[in-house]
Amino acid sequence: MTTNPPKRTRVRRKPDNKVAKRTAEVAENTLSKMKGDENAPEIKVETPEPNKYQAKRKVGAPSIGRGVNYVESVGLGKLKVKTANGNTDV
Repeated sequence: MTTNPPKRTRVRRKPDNKVAKRTAEVAENTLSKMKGDENAPEIKVETPEPNKYQAKRKVGAPSIGRGVNYVESVGLGKLKVKTANGNTDV
């Protein structure tokens, strides 16, 4: 009679709580500055770095002569649909 080896328990990894890198700039043209308010607060605009692993458009992909509504990309719940007038329920 052979016995099975003991089962190994998995070690759960800690969640990855890394903050995405961003570039911060001070907005030059705001409504309060345009009105001439001297005590206008500075508004900082943060833009995240683009995702380098995002799917890139293939070179030479046809965009002229397609139908009005066509699917651009599909993946894990993110579906992009191009429409003529912005109506998705055509």
